[in-house]
Amino acid sequence: MLAQACLVAVAGPAAKSPSVKAGDVYIARAYALQGVTADGSRVARGVVAADIRVLPLGTLIVLSGAGTYSGEYVVRDTGRLVQGRKLDVYVPTTAEAIKFGRRLVKVEVIGSIKVQTLATPKPAPMPSTTAARPNPTAGR
Repeated sequence: MLAQACLVAVAGPAAKSPSVKAGDVYIARAYALQGVTADGSRVARGVVAADIRVLPLGTLIVLSGAGTYSGEYVVRDTGRLVQGRKLDVYVPTTAEAIKFGRRLVKVEVIGSIKVQTLATPKPAPMPSTTAARPNPTAGR
């Protein structure tokens, strides 16, 4: 069972990566898989998967040129095939994903939020059980 990570959403200044400029063109596709994203949140509208070397988790972006899918998104996921200037936009149904197809879109970074990823959960301390159990070798 995957544990849900704690998310702290704090709007901050634009997370400008030296490789990302306003209006950069990306290849966008859509996905409709249900589940937990790389940052531990549930997939939902407004979520995109990106190459975290280009757009780190928590990056707030504006997507334009995507028709009705244009708008603000948060990078919360990654993907094996999402490398370089590629994005996967979450949509709720497979039919919408097929309709979306593959599009050239413009991306502008507008900020970031802090996220705790599933890769860095802190384990709960183990309770001490030595006092509750008798030592089977005591008294031998």
